[in-house]
Amino acid sequence: MLLNLEIDTMSPEQCMDLAMILYDKASTFRAAQPLTDEQKKELDRRLQYDEAHPGNTIPWEEFMEKFSH
Repeated sequence: MLLNLEIDTMSPEQCMDLAMILYDKASTFRAAQPLTDEQKKELDRRLQYDEAHPGNTIPWEEFMEKFSH
């Protein structure tokens, strides 16, 4: 059941908190399901890109520090 969360009235911090809660919950569902071949190929493609372009990414902790305030 979806609730009326009034997202348009939330502060950026509240939106980030909600996104993290939803991500954490969704990841518990994903952990129970194996990846499809297509998903594995996409992850491999992204990893290869990241390895070829190391300056285009930032660590998760840096992202959270930058965008959670």
